[in-house]
Amino acid sequence: MNQEEASGAAISQFVRQVAAAGAAAFLLGRALAPALRGAREGLDSIIGYADLCGSFATYLFAFAGLSAVIFEVMLTFRERRLSQFYRVAATVLGVCIISLVAPAFREPLPERASIVGALASAAIALMASREALSVPRTRALGVLLASASAAALVHLSANLLAWYAGERALYRLAIFARVLSTASVFFDTLTLLIAFAWLATRTQKSTVWAARAALFIGCVLAWGAARGGGRESSPLWELVTYRAVDRLLLAPTPYVWLPYRFVLETCAPLLALAAVAARGQMPAIAGSIALTLLARPSTDVPLSALALTLAALSTPLAARDDRGMWAMLLSHSPRPIPPGQPDAGATTRPAATKDTDGAARRVTSPARPAADGDG
Repeated sequence: MNQEEASGAAISQFVRQVAAAGAAAFLLGRALAPALRGAREGLDSIIGYADLCGSFATYLFAFAGLSAVIFEVMLTFRERRLSQFYRVAATVLGVCIISLVAPAFREPLPERASIVGALASAAIALMASREALSVPRTRALGVLLASASAAALVHLSANLLAWYAGERALYRLAIFARVLSTASVFFDTLTLLIAFAWLATRTQKSTVWAARAALFIGCVLAWGAARGGGRESSPLWELVTYRAVDRLLLAPTPYVWLPYRFVLETCAPLLALAAVAARGQMPAIAGSIALTLLARPSTDVPLSALALTLAALSTPLAARDDRGMWAMLLSHSPRPIPPGQPDAGATTRPAATKDTDGAARRVTSPARPAADGDG
């Protein structure tokens, strides 16, 4: 293995770890910690710990994700098995994302910079999906990236149209913006269904049950959020869930039933956790699915654009990583039996040997069970 292949293998393992940090940043920093503020009295210590853990997970994901994108941009540009157009375009767009996300550590990005980041991340995801569709093992991930990028682009268009309609007081254009937002929800639903289908069809039973549990828990949380409705008299878990989910809902408001939007927002991060925990899969593929679920349509947020970019860059590299695929298959295959050691799973059969006189005789197994009726 040369140095380039060793670097690719290390980055492939690193993508899953970055996805795990991203899931923690999403759940703690973006959903749970803000929802706990002002929920009940006497939760000051819990709120403080949640804020601390959320901030740490967010900065950890930002630094790790930015480092991974930098390395994968270099690997993409040097990968000769990818098309020349994709290599050049992915390098340019990746550098664009890096230059936009890095200043976001100090202060919020301007609106135009956020729009450019959303366009760049969605464009690189579309191009990466085309590269992934040509290889069977990443075909599902290619469809997932195409659906997620379509949802992001349609949502960005709806957001810009709603802003323009609000500035000019154009009612019909505002209605059309809501229609586009509804189309974004459709592509977002397709993204979640593809991810769930991929997880539910794995050979590992733990992965299948993790996907089912994520879907069930997400529906229960969505039911609690819809039932509580943000009322102060509702149970604490319903109030916190409603506040967390309500922060994740995107504008403009689509023509979709509100509890259904709650289901999408609660199931996406839980399915991302199931993808991170999936075993028997290439780490880059499992991590890319988790990152795509965490990014979803909100790529105008810098960290979401970073997550989608990292997933897009990882997918074509995983599609061409034959050594990583074989290493994963061999690590989950049965170990070969050393010579001279009997197979524990095989049944003992009579063996024919020869005595010293040369006459053939048959030796039976010492563990022969007694016949029926033997005393």
